[in-house]
Amino acid sequence: MQIPLRGRVELFYLDAGAGDTLMAAAVAREIKQRYGLGIRVGMYGFVDELLDGNPNVDCFGKLHRGVSLDYHRGIINAGPHLEKNLIATMCAKVGIRRPLSILPELYLYSHEIAEARSVLAGTSGRCCTINAGAGPFANGRKDWPESSWKELVLLLRTNGIFTLQIGNADEKPCDADLDLRGKLSLRQAAAMTSVVDVHVGTVSFLMHAAAAFGVPSVII
Repeated sequence: MQIPLRGRVELFYLDAGAGDTLMAAAVAREIKQRYGLGIRVGMYGFVDELLDGNPNVDCFGKLHRGVSLDYHRGIINAGPHLEKNLIATMCAKVGIRRPLSILPELYLYSHEIAEARSVLAGTSGRCCTINAGAGPFANGRKDWPESSWKELVLLLRTNGIFTLQIGNADEKPCDADLDLRGKLSLRQAAAMTSVVDVHVGTVSFLMHAAAAFGVPSVII
């Protein structure tokens, strides 16, 4: 399939998760980079708050129309081995075979970054975000024992690294130096990953957020 060089492209994903939204935003970026600002990009079915401020997305909402970027159908279920990057897979759905970048995309406002930095204002040395859960799409997978998370935090603390736990309120506690579970919005949690030295977590939205900001990560 080839998209037009002018006009409008509409991208769609039924009930996309937060991480899916950041990957799909990368497709919007690739379209703009390939075909210029003259083409309008709409995104529907995604997590709208994560598209706020994105200059590559001209409109978004809950309409059920457009080129489906759902990579689960016929790919994930086909077997345990996924050989192609998911953003590259999404780009191929709109005719882009060699994306310029396979990093997720998320734009933050300057005040969001400043707010995140203020949380760490009283700390010194290196900082690490911890995300011990994978959200509603985990379905019992992507799990690591609570004792292992606590052991990891202790190891980081012993090495002078300040840890802060972010994620949903019901995620297992890991005895981090600062516990922000359930206290941050999606954008606030993402902003925290943008101002730390390293992120440690599961395969989740925050993994994609850290990648979008170029923050080194260890994914369990």
